[in-house]
Amino acid sequence: MTNQLRVLFAIACIGFILVAANIDAKTSANVRYGKYLQPLLDKAEISPSDITPIIATLQNKEILKVEAIGHSFQGRKIHKISIGSGKTHVLIWSQMHGDEPTATASIFDVLNYITADENKTWRDNWSSKLTLHFVPMLNPDGAEQASRFNAQGIDINRDASQLQTPEGQLLHKLVSTIKPSFGFNLHDQSRNYAAGDSDKTATISVLAPSFNYAKEVNDVRLRAMQVIAETVSAIKPRLTGHIGRYDDSYSHRAFGDTLTRLGVSTVLIESGGFPSDDNRQIARKATYLMLIAGIDSVHNKTYLKFNQKDYDKIPMNVEGKIKDLLVNNITINVGEKPSYTTNFIIDLAVYGSGKAKIIEIGDASVYSSYHQLDASNYQYIKGEAYDLDKEGPLTLSDSVYFRILKQGITHFIGDATKLINSSSFPVVLNPTNTATEIPSLRQTATFLLSDGRGIKFAVLNGQVLDLRTGQLLNPIGT
Repeated sequence: MTNQLRVLFAIACIGFILVAANIDAKTSANVRYGKYLQPLLDKAEISPSDITPIIATLQNKEILKVEAIGHSFQGRKIHKISIGSGKTHVLIWSQMHGDEPTATASIFDVLNYITADENKTWRDNWSSKLTLHFVPMLNPDGAEQASRFNAQGIDINRDASQLQTPEGQLLHKLVSTIKPSFGFNLHDQSRNYAAGDSDKTATISVLAPSFNYAKEVNDVRLRAMQVIAETVSAIKPRLTGHIGRYDDSYSHRAFGDTLTRLGVSTVLIESGGFPSDDNRQIARKATYLMLIAGIDSVHNKTYLKFNQKDYDKIPMNVEGKIKDLLVNNITINVGEKPSYTTNFIIDLAVYGSGKAKIIEIGDASVYSSYHQLDASNYQYIKGEAYDLDKEGPLTLSDSVYFRILKQGITHFIGDATKLINSSSFPVVLNPTNTATEIPSLRQTATFLLSDGRGIKFAVLNGQVLDLRTGQLLNPIGT
């Protein structure tokens, strides 16, 4: 073998080893995910007190640099966690909106994966070329209150131009200081988005933000599109049909758009809903896998194998197409007037007040939903109140509750202390906007459905209870 062939052979072997390491890393990240899953973050809200002990633990890892880089408006610390010594800097931040916590959990999962001893070979492949910076909670004041806004009432993601918030100022300063080549801007989106013109939820939505109103594509934005195309390919087999793309209209107030204009290839990843997944753990894992794939993509520049057409193939998401509950073909009888059949569109307010409402009445054929109930041949009954002050104290077991519901009682009013609830089913106590004889918009989603044999279904705060089988068809939020 000539020297030239030996050199070529050696280069080929090195390339094979690196590719194999990356394949092994991605496989390990997926198959062994449970090992890297950060405990106690499977929840709808993540507050500063949830992450403080995690950050304290990470401070003990020598390969990480953990530092408080500033404070929120109310004085809470904002941390940055860095690893690597390379010239290419990657900035990853989450919970810019305090009520969007899913990717915060993903970041800690990724850090667990990166720092695991068994992933040292993979880590060593990129740590001398990349420096990763994680800001897992940019808006701790908003997170404390489960609010989109900071303590000033300002949307930090609309503060990129005026920089009126200390959190926005901090992010801007961080970008100016470390000069990242790539940025991963992590958010949550409404559970009501559909992935394209389909009946599937957009569990992950992505965007390579524009840098001008013309929505032009320069090298900076193209790189973001390419990285998105590659990272989406890493999760597509597991989320086929559940991946969407945001509209790329330019906003000079938004950080993603501003960073793209400043030369940072910015990748927006939004976590959305998935059936029977209240706390978005499917999106959590998908974001984790995308971030690990993104590290490989940037390090190996494998994103160059993708182009804008690959990005454009991701379907545009559709806002508001996925509803929580559709109750279809309900018969409404109104005195001497002719009866009519209609549909209820119900919002469970899973991440809000938790008070389910009828938000639309009529043709629901354009919508898909997490749950549907075919109420053909069932008649709407508004239901009556059980007055605790008049009737006296009541101990509510399942059997007692079913008997009361079958008598046409749907909710309880009066002194709440007089109701001793031992039932395992939803109980509606002192509701507002109660149901009326003719169903109306914004009324509470608490009513009954009856057929010739009597009351079959009790809809209690948007949760459907089959009184004949004892089955709760859609526990809140699933």
